[in-house]
Amino acid sequence: MTEIRSQLVGEFTGYNDGAVFRLTKGQIWQQRRYKYKYKYRPHVRIYSDGGRWMAEFDCMADPIEVVRASLPRRRHHNVRLQRL
Repeated sequence: MTEIRSQLVGEFTGYNDGAVFRLTKGQIWQQRRYKYKYKYRPHVRIYSDGGRWMAEFDCMADPIEVVRASLPRRRHHNVRLQRL
């Protein structure tokens, strides 16, 4: 299993459909389903599971499927992107 452990840059407002998460390690990930929860700078573990990438936040009970995303180096967290 491959995994990434990091911290979210900025605030976390839950699993908003299509939200984008910028990590303190510089990576950007986009989620694939909705669930709301707020926490400032939660810790996150991103790991590969059967060919899918999953994100597990320390403030949420269940992991969520994500895809790697790319944005300009400006401050963009929890921003909607078009579906891939």
